Amino acid sequence: MKALRDTWFQRLGEVRVGQLVFIDEFGATTTMQRTHGRAAPGERVVSRVPHGHWKVLSTIAARPRWYWPTVHLGFIIGAFLWVGAFIALAVSLKRSVSWALGWLGAATVIVGAAIHVADSSISGFGLNALARAWASAPVSEQSNLLRVGDTLLYLLNGTWRSVHSYFHGVPFILSGLAVAFSRRYPAWLGWVGVAGGTASFLGGVLQFLGVVPGSERLVIVPAQVVSLWMVAMGVLMWRSAGAARNDK
Repeated sequence: MKALRDTWFQRLGEVRVGQLVFIDEFGATTTMQRTHGRAAPGERVVSRVPHGHWKVLSTIAARPRWYWPTVHLGFIIGAFLWVGAFIALAVSLKRSVSWALGWLGAATVIVGAAIHVADSSISGFGLNALARAWASAPVSEQSNLLRVGDTLLYLLNGTWRSVHSYFHGVPFILSGLAVAFSRRYPAWLGWVGVAGGTASFLGGVLQFLGVVPGSERLVIVPAQVVSLWMVAMGVLMWRSAGAARNDK
């Protein structure tokens, strides 16, 4: 039996990662190590395992080459659209406190969008290219590529947390206050934007500081709230612009 196990491990070592096919269970870990084994009484079972730090690369490499860049190109286009929407909101406000807050929101969303574009460009192109190189590299070279991948993921973790704070957070706090203090839009809707932006900002800051590392639950719901807020404000601005044209 031991000889058969040794033969199996030897043959598995000759298989490239790109030849492996995972059926169903997309979220399954790619560590591929056993949690139990056999050994003589009183002796520890010793075996090599690849740990789990390459599961992100294997997931990306398993997708079509165009998939990952296309997803992040969509993020970039969406960021530009949000910038335009915030500027349109600021233009629609009268010169008052709400006008000033609206333009501050537009200014901060430009900063947040710049971070978002940088994050999506690195992830969409750089991480995708690294995953392809890792999947096709010999086993002896994969460990070096993994170190590069770990470094890249650390950078992306930082930029993504900043996206939550300065793209999904601060702009919505300022623009939500602008809407709440204006007499043109419902005040309650403005406070919804403030609440969603505040939750996104605090969630991103807590993740950035490492207080709650890796907890995406803190930012998923707020991100959905601010996205729906954008849709609602878009509908209101569209109707308001239509009413203004009819009055003329």
